[in-house]
Amino acid sequence: DGTPVWLGGPGGSARVLAAAAPRIAPLLTSITVPDDGACVLVDFFSRYPVREVLGAVHDDAPDDAPGGKRSSTAVPDGPLRGEFRVGFVNGNWARVTSRGELRLDRNGSGAPQIVGRFGMNDYVARVVEREGDTSQPEAAKALAVAARTYVVQHGRHDHGCFRIDDSSSTQRVLPRTPEPAARRAADLTDALVLTGVPVQYHHDKAAPGQMSWLDAKASAQGGRAFDAILARTWPQATLTSFESPLAGDCIAVAGAQAWLQRNAPLWARRLEGADGYETPDLPAVCAVREGRPYADAQRNRVYVYRLVTEEDRIALTHEYLHLAFQHHPRGLDEAFVERTARLLIRTDGQIQ
Repeated sequence: DGTPVWLGGPGGSARVLAAAAPRIAPLLTSITVPDDGACVLVDFFSRYPVREVLGAVHDDAPDDAPGGKRSSTAVPDGPLRGEFRVGFVNGNWARVTSRGELRLDRNGSGAPQIVGRFGMNDYVARVVEREGDTSQPEAAKALAVAARTYVVQHGRHDHGCFRIDDSSSTQRVLPRTPEPAARRAADLTDALVLTGVPVQYHHDKAAPGQMSWLDAKASAQGGRAFDAILARTWPQATLTSFESPLAGDCIAVAGAQAWLQRNAPLWARRLEGADGYETPDLPAVCAVREGRPYADAQRNRVYVYRLVTEEDRIALTHEYLHLAFQHHPRGLDEAFVERTARLLIRTDGQIQ
């Protein structure tokens, strides 16, 4: 489920892991995600606080029927498998189904929340079915590209996945397995996104940079393919793979590499002895094309907007620290990383 584990012991790593395996194995969550080349974490019902999650209802009572509620049982935190009813603070109810991809968790204030972890195409299919439909396959494929582009542009990077809310202000996500037709729309446009333009869409309102779903269906019915449908709204966009490892896809941020080279040794001295700190190889500093600043440990890069203000310097330091603590749970602790970045920029002295 993305929870970091930190352990140690005598001997080499293979010996340590073998000795720890019997104790760790029962704690691991097994989730089958067939297209896990990219993943998406979804905070479900983000605008509606959850009060409780109850087990499956075995009668035909409506969601808000008291009798239906009494036939349910409270669900403990952890992976959800089966059918469930979600009760909200406002008194409404919703039904969800899960094969382990949804998890009942707690937010920072201890309130229950449901978090989903999906492969990219599973996520896209759920958005297509929730935000649109599959009656016109080419329109569904156009919506799949738009939905994938949206999460790549607006999702934040978390535990190696994109993370985004399930909300009408972002994208709504189906809380059950999507139908095969929706999954086909996602699979047939695998990894395709629009680059060079911001992407928005709406059910029935077209605007510059915003696709109308009803217009897309009408275009498909008129014989247009999905790429032609997309080109009507975003004629300047490039349709490409968001996973493309192009050699020249790093646009250097002016002055950032030299600034980082000067400051990284100073930070190493201040962070020496801090749990989990390891001085990384000096990363490339690339301009963010889509979405928010982030660190790419696999390619040893950090992506930021610019290096002009103090907040820009904090942002670059923040992403560098993700690399410096990448092998320790602290590297996933956004509060720790942000606090440490601000201390490095604004104060002197040792940091632990």
